[in-house]
Amino acid sequence: MADLTFESFFVHERRRIEDLHLASDAERWSVPLEDFARAAWQGIAAAANDDPSRIPQLLAALRAKDLALALGCARGDEPAWDTFCAEYRPVLYASARVLTGHEAEARELADSLLGELYGLDASRPGRNSRFAYFHGRSSLKTWLRAVLYQRFVDEYRRQSRLAPLPEEI
Repeated sequence: MADLTFESFFVHERRRIEDLHLASDAERWSVPLEDFARAAWQGIAAAANDDPSRIPQLLAALRAKDLALALGCARGDEPAWDTFCAEYRPVLYASARVLTGHEAEARELADSLLGELYGLDASRPGRNSRFAYFHGRSSLKTWLRAVLYQRFVDEYRRQSRLAPLPEEI
């Protein structure tokens, strides 16, 4: 798909994209058609590689509702964020409990990820939501679990580097 630009993709697949946009509730989350199309294109561009004939199949498999919700959250749409929290916060907490084995650590891990998803990052100005990396090729629940697991591994590595070396007797 190296020679297929977003503009070309959007022109050729506009009808399918409009149908997906409508079915996904994207308008409910204030996600414009072009933003939805761009996110879909980013999600399928790598999978289509140099075989554009796969694009209809990839679009059909797109998790359009999840993509629209994630885009709405990334844009700061409050109803989208409220819906996300109601549906996915319990999933994050349960997944974090499985990883950490402790309620307090699980809450801290899940809450830190929720902050990143919302776009809170003290090291970067403005709102930079981690939802920008979700492109709808998997379910939002699967993607969240993978991101949470990576966050857990990163934190484990960080803590192990800070741990003092054992003294030899």
